[in-house]
Amino acid sequence: MSRYGLCVDLGRCIGCYGCVVGCKNSNMIKAGEDGRIRLKDEIRGEYPRLSRWIFPVMCMQCDHPPCVSVCRFNASYKREDGIITIDPKKCVGCELCTFACPYGARHMIGDPHVADSCDFCAERIDSGQLPYCVESCPMDALVFGDLDDPWSASWIPVMGNWDNAGGDSGGFYDPEHNVDSQIDPVDVEIPEDATRVEARLITTGHSFGNSGNCAEFCVMRQDLYLDGERRSVLPWRTDCEHNPVANQQGTWRYDRNGWCPGAITIGQTIDITDMVTPGETAVLDFDIRMQDGSEYENTNPGGGATPLEYVSLQLYIYRE
Repeated sequence: MSRYGLCVDLGRCIGCYGCVVGCKNSNMIKAGEDGRIRLKDEIRGEYPRLSRWIFPVMCMQCDHPPCVSVCRFNASYKREDGIITIDPKKCVGCELCTFACPYGARHMIGDPHVADSCDFCAERIDSGQLPYCVESCPMDALVFGDLDDPWSASWIPVMGNWDNAGGDSGGFYDPEHNVDSQIDPVDVEIPEDATRVEARLITTGHSFGNSGNCAEFCVMRQDLYLDGERRSVLPWRTDCEHNPVANQQGTWRYDRNGWCPGAITIGQTIDITDMVTPGETAVLDFDIRMQDGSEYENTNPGGGATPLEYVSLQLYIYRE
């Protein structure tokens, strides 16, 4: 049995409201009325230290949904595939589920009022189609699929989710002190129907209390290898002085390797379509070196915490 989920890539969302409009049109929700999905657009800080956050909000499809547990008439229920949905014929409009939802993702519609919320366009899912919001997104920021089958979605995780590369793991770190020796190559099978493949790479360096540590404060090259062929990026951030967190002092305003305090970490997207062959297996590897290509020795030069490099790599597989 499938177990469906929806991933929102905040680094790709541009706030175009395509998902909101697509959802409203497909579900015949009138303009001005609450929809099944809404877009949060928040600006924090004061000029020139501003930070903008754009993200869609919808039903979170909880493992233990409070909206289901409070419904006395079984109008709200969880399907075997994990989708939370509503039977409008059983709903009496008591609104208990709208109060129980911790995300404010439920609302009342129609006359007489019945509860409504995102159900991943369940009828479309049952017929093998995608939710309208996913199809309406021009930036592929919404990814839908079976949580137990990574190939059912348009992206797959490759190297961890903020894996510690070269850091202090329980008091021990690799004696070679370099990133390449601490990350093993990964074999990834490229689907036969793949038309475009992108790698989204996020790396951030950290060394709390140690301003002389290259993990955080040196310009370093991030290398992605496919079958021995290299593509490189420089994730150096030069905008940290515009810190949206007010009144931060010291090193918080310094340029950094891959991130800035108080700001979202977007990462780098690399088109690797020409480096892979559909239907075949690609060998992916990763390394971090100094900007000039010399070896980065991930050691502590004295003072502060052990240097850390956090690495996250995903592949976006596009199909016809």
